Amino acid sequence: MANPNVEAVKILFQGYFDAWKTRTIPVPPRGLLVWAPGAVAEIGGHSIAVDPHDVADDPFFLQIEAEFYWSAIPDWRVTELDVAGSDHSVMSFARFEGTGPDGVALDPIWLADRWHFDAQGRIARWQQVTDLAAWARWTGLTGQDYPAYIAEAFAKSGQPPRFVP
Repeated sequence: MANPNVEAVKILFQGYFDAWKTRTIPVPPRGLLVWAPGAVAEIGGHSIAVDPHDVADDPFFLQIEAEFYWSAIPDWRVTELDVAGSDHSVMSFARFEGTGPDGVALDPIWLADRWHFDAQGRIARWQQVTDLAAWARWTGLTGQDYPAYIAEAFAKSGQPPRFVP
Protein backbone atom coordinates (compact mmCIF):
# COMPACT_ATOMS: atom_id res chain seq x y z
CA MET A 1 0.00 0.00 0.00
CA ALA A 2 1.35 3.43 -0.94
CA ASN A 3 2.24 5.83 1.84
CA PRO A 4 -0.01 8.93 1.52
CA ASN A 5 2.67 11.31 2.82
CA VAL A 6 5.26 9.99 0.35
CA GLU A 7 2.72 10.27 -2.48
CA ALA A 8 1.78 13.84 -1.44
CA VAL A 9 5.40 15.02 -1.57
CA LYS A 10 5.87 13.33 -4.95
CA ILE A 11 2.80 15.09 -6.34
CA LEU A 12 4.04 18.44 -5.05
CA PHE A 13 7.38 18.12 -6.87
CA GLN A 14 6.11 16.44 -10.05
CA GLY A 15 4.56 19.73 -11.14
CA TYR A 16 8.04 21.22 -11.49
CA PHE A 17 9.18 18.87 -14.28
CA ASP A 18 7.25 20.38 -17.20
CA ALA A 19 5.62 23.50 -15.74
CA TRP A 20 8.15 25.79 -17.42
CA LYS A 21 6.63 24.89 -20.78
CA THR A 22 3.23 26.38 -19.86
CA ARG A 23 4.44 28.75 -17.12
CA THR A 24 2.00 27.16 -14.67
CA ILE A 25 2.81 24.96 -11.67
CA PRO A 26 -0.08 22.52 -11.19
CA VAL A 27 -1.87 23.13 -7.91
CA PRO A 28 -2.04 19.95 -5.83
CA PRO A 29 -5.46 18.79 -4.61
CA ARG A 30 -6.69 20.65 -1.54
CA GLY A 31 -6.01 18.71 1.64
CA LEU A 32 -3.06 16.81 0.15
CA LEU A 33 -0.46 18.81 2.09
CA VAL A 34 -1.56 20.95 5.03
CA TRP A 35 0.65 22.85 7.47
CA ALA A 36 -0.21 22.00 11.08
CA PRO A 37 -0.67 24.57 13.85
CA GLY A 38 2.78 25.39 15.23
CA ALA A 39 4.55 24.17 12.07
CA VAL A 40 8.15 25.18 11.49
CA ALA A 41 10.31 25.38 8.37
CA GLU A 42 14.08 25.11 8.78
CA ILE A 43 16.16 26.47 5.91
CA GLY A 44 19.83 27.34 6.02
CA GLY A 45 19.98 27.08 9.79
CA HIS A 46 17.03 29.43 10.30
CA SER A 47 13.68 28.37 11.77
CA ILE A 48 10.59 30.05 10.37
CA ALA A 49 7.11 29.68 11.86
CA VAL A 50 4.55 28.71 9.22
CA ASP A 51 0.91 29.64 9.71
CA PRO A 52 -1.46 26.68 9.38
CA HIS A 53 -2.80 26.53 5.83
CA ASP A 54 -3.33 24.24 2.88
CA VAL A 55 -0.41 24.21 0.43
CA ALA A 56 -3.02 24.60 -2.34
CA ASP A 57 -4.31 27.91 -0.91
CA ASP A 58 -4.49 30.87 -3.27
CA PRO A 59 -2.17 32.49 -4.03
CA PHE A 60 -0.19 29.33 -4.63
CA PHE A 61 3.30 29.91 -3.23
CA LEU A 62 5.01 27.55 -5.68
CA GLN A 63 3.55 29.44 -8.66
CA ILE A 64 4.86 32.74 -7.25
CA GLU A 65 8.30 31.21 -6.73
CA ALA A 66 8.35 29.68 -10.20
CA GLU A 67 7.44 32.99 -11.83
CA PHE A 68 10.30 34.63 -9.94
CA TYR A 69 12.85 32.17 -11.34
CA TRP A 70 11.28 31.97 -14.81
CA SER A 71 11.85 35.72 -15.14
CA ALA A 72 15.56 34.98 -15.70
CA ILE A 73 15.77 31.20 -16.10
CA PRO A 74 13.09 30.36 -18.68
CA ASP A 75 13.47 26.59 -18.28
CA TRP A 76 13.81 26.49 -14.46
CA ARG A 77 12.64 23.03 -13.51
CA VAL A 78 13.15 19.78 -11.59
CA THR A 79 14.93 17.11 -13.63
CA GLU A 80 15.36 14.35 -11.02
CA LEU A 81 13.30 13.38 -7.98
CA ASP A 82 13.60 10.71 -5.32
CA VAL A 83 11.06 10.47 -2.50
CA ALA A 84 10.88 7.85 0.26
CA GLY A 85 9.75 7.63 3.84
CA SER A 86 7.51 6.34 6.56
CA ASP A 87 4.19 7.45 8.03
CA HIS A 88 5.65 10.45 9.84
CA SER A 89 8.91 11.25 8.05
CA VAL A 90 9.54 11.67 4.32
CA MET A 91 12.80 12.50 2.52
CA SER A 92 12.84 14.10 -0.90
CA PHE A 93 15.80 14.83 -3.15
CA ALA A 94 15.17 17.09 -6.13
CA ARG A 95 17.60 18.30 -8.77
CA PHE A 96 16.84 21.73 -10.26
CA GLU A 97 18.30 22.78 -13.60
CA GLY A 98 17.93 25.70 -15.94
CA THR A 99 19.52 27.92 -18.54
CA GLY A 100 20.60 31.48 -17.80
CA PRO A 101 19.64 34.52 -19.88
CA ASP A 102 22.88 34.09 -21.85
CA GLY A 103 21.79 30.61 -22.99
CA VAL A 104 24.38 28.82 -20.86
CA ALA A 105 23.22 25.89 -18.73
CA LEU A 106 23.50 26.66 -15.03
CA ASP A 107 25.17 24.27 -12.60
CA PRO A 108 22.41 22.03 -11.20
CA ILE A 109 21.26 22.50 -7.62
CA TRP A 110 20.11 19.69 -5.33
CA LEU A 111 17.51 20.13 -2.58
CA ALA A 112 17.23 17.63 0.24
CA ASP A 113 13.99 18.00 2.18
CA ARG A 114 12.84 16.16 5.27
CA TRP A 115 9.13 16.40 5.95
CA HIS A 116 7.81 15.56 9.44
CA PHE A 117 4.08 14.83 9.65
CA ASP A 118 1.87 14.80 12.73
CA ALA A 119 -0.63 12.02 13.55
CA GLN A 120 -3.25 13.76 11.33
CA GLY A 121 -0.89 13.75 8.33
CA ARG A 122 -0.21 17.52 8.48
CA ILE A 123 3.26 19.03 8.00
CA ALA A 124 4.63 19.77 11.47
CA ARG A 125 8.22 20.45 10.47
CA TRP A 126 10.02 20.83 7.16
CA GLN A 127 13.78 20.88 6.90
CA GLN A 128 15.64 21.82 3.75
CA VAL A 129 19.33 21.40 3.03
CA THR A 130 20.75 22.93 -0.13
CA ASP A 131 23.59 25.04 -1.44
CA LEU A 132 22.33 28.50 -0.53
CA ALA A 133 25.25 30.16 -2.36
CA ALA A 134 24.20 28.43 -5.59
CA TRP A 135 20.60 29.60 -5.10
CA ALA A 136 21.90 33.12 -4.43
CA ARG A 137 23.68 33.01 -7.83
CA TRP A 138 20.48 31.84 -9.55
CA THR A 139 18.42 34.46 -7.67
CA GLY A 140 20.91 37.14 -8.70
CA LEU A 141 20.09 36.47 -12.35
CA THR A 142 16.58 37.85 -11.77
CA GLY A 143 17.83 41.22 -10.50
CA GLN A 144 15.10 41.08 -7.83
CA ASP A 145 14.95 40.53 -4.08
CA TYR A 146 13.41 37.10 -3.50
CA PRO A 147 11.66 37.69 -0.12
CA ALA A 148 10.36 41.09 -1.26
CA TYR A 149 9.02 39.56 -4.50
CA ILE A 150 7.17 36.81 -2.58
CA ALA A 151 5.77 39.26 -0.02
CA GLU A 152 4.62 41.65 -2.77
CA ALA A 153 2.87 38.86 -4.68
CA PHE A 154 0.88 37.94 -1.56
CA ALA A 155 0.10 41.63 -0.90
CA LYS A 156 -1.18 42.09 -4.48
CA SER A 157 -3.60 39.24 -3.86
CA GLY A 158 -4.80 40.88 -0.64
CA GLN A 159 -3.29 38.10 1.48
CA PRO A 160 -0.63 38.28 4.14
CA PRO A 161 2.35 36.05 3.28
CA ARG A 162 1.85 32.58 4.75
CA PHE A 163 5.39 31.54 4.04
CA VAL A 164 8.46 33.44 2.89
CA PRO A 165 11.69 31.47 3.13
